[in-house]
Amino acid sequence: MHKDATVICFALLVAIVVLSGCTSSGSTAAAAPAPGGQIRAQDPILGVWRYNSSTGFDTRIRFNSDGTCVESVTDQKGTSISPGTWIALGNNSYTERTTGVAGSNTWIFSPDRNGIYLTKIPDMLLTPYRGDVAAVAFTPPRVSRDGIPDKVITQLD
Repeated sequence: MHKDATVICFALLVAIVVLSGCTSSGSTAAAAPAPGGQIRAQDPILGVWRYNSSTGFDTRIRFNSDGTCVESVTDQKGTSISPGTWIALGNNSYTERTTGVAGSNTWIFSPDRNGIYLTKIPDMLLTPYRGDVAAVAFTPPRVSRDGIPDKVITQLD
């Protein structure tokens, strides 16, 4: 039961962050990467990390060596994609800022647990993932018109 409550809390946190980005009237500029665009080829946070719950909640984040990142969050309502930037703070601690959203998230890399977690939700561990963040695609709905079943309508007459 505790794990389900943690998942629900994380889903609500992500939804608040995403929604606040949609309503923000401030600057949409993301935080700059490390000075001089420093390549972080040896940083342990590089790559894709994933948390997938039994309730259908899936979050993935990819940290790139150029200081950019992208996060996907999938739940029963669909998938959202959020780009951003990140910087290393030292001691396996990282700040991630989502483009267009005020505030930031602090991630901790845990070598002992082989994963990363948000300081706000330490029980939710994201582990290394060989795939990528989720993609968002749109497929036109299939409808019947003029007696032809399952015709894909792409324009209105």
